[in-house]
Amino acid sequence: MDAIQKKVKQIIESESEFLYNFLLNMPEKQRNIGILGLLPFLSVYVEGVAKWSAVALKRDNPFNKQEKLVYSAIRQGIKLFENDFDTNVSIIKGEMSIHEEAFQPDFFGDITCKEHIIGNTYLTGVYLNITKLRDIYSNSMDVKTLKYGEEELGLLLRDVSIVGGRIIRLNLSRTRDLNFNIIDLEQSDLFTFNNPKYRMSKPSDICWLNLLCQINYIIYFLNRLTENQDFFVFRCAYIVYYYTLLFISNVEREISIENEWEHREFRNALAHYGIKRALGKNKLLSADAFGGLTHYFFNKSYEEMYNVIIDELINVSNQLEGKCLLSS
Repeated sequence: MDAIQKKVKQIIESESEFLYNFLLNMPEKQRNIGILGLLPFLSVYVEGVAKWSAVALKRDNPFNKQEKLVYSAIRQGIKLFENDFDTNVSIIKGEMSIHEEAFQPDFFGDITCKEHIIGNTYLTGVYLNITKLRDIYSNSMDVKTLKYGEEELGLLLRDVSIVGGRIIRLNLSRTRDLNFNIIDLEQSDLFTFNNPKYRMSKPSDICWLNLLCQINYIIYFLNRLTENQDFFVFRCAYIVYYYTLLFISNVEREISIENEWEHREFRNALAHYGIKRALGKNKLLSADAFGGLTHYFFNKSYEEMYNVIIDELINVSNQLEGKCLLSS
């Protein structure tokens, strides 16, 4: 294994430590609602690690056919804002109409962390591509018919967690603690659209709410779990920054976001552990958390880049809360 592959292995082990602690040691009540926002990012990790391991470590593919379809469907949640505004609103409205027919009213509620909304069970179906997952399960050989609702969602989360856990354990070298004591996740009985502090007068407002939840999940939840500028958090943050920038630059001129840090090749290196291709002829910086890629692409250290991206997401979150969602 060459120096670059050893760096990738080190990165994967670090992410595995974070995820192992998250999934195993978070208080159960908080884990059940906290994992919803994690699943698309967990899927990126799982697929990326599986592909890298097949090449670098000659490991067999860990997925059966259905598991691969499930992970591929879930990971598309991070690309929701690749769509234009009208398509995005249409997708959200379509998923919501299905949810209204399937779920009981008490299934809905806002998920908050330190008073910041980081998720909404109504929008979970949009973010997790639930319609696609329902089709996968309904076509399964061993599950002929499923009621679309809490039962199906539970089976889905169970299967995803089992495969994800298997890959995490394969790449775990040590464990470490996360700051669960400073996290206070709550699921409110008051649903966003009946909450007077949110501006939900038209369908497009739902789209902004979904973006706000995605951003806040990173900056007010994942980022606060660790003081070590964890690579998994940075990877999630940059991917969200990248798609937020694409979306806002096409549809919303009143919200500002710095585009200096947009780079598709860098995003691909993050998403697929593609350090070797991204480095090109540049020398690997072994001491750097990401092998020196932030230096080569942005002339910043990993630590500086981590703070820059988190600050950009905080900036967008403040604008979304102030201009798009929260009433004065």
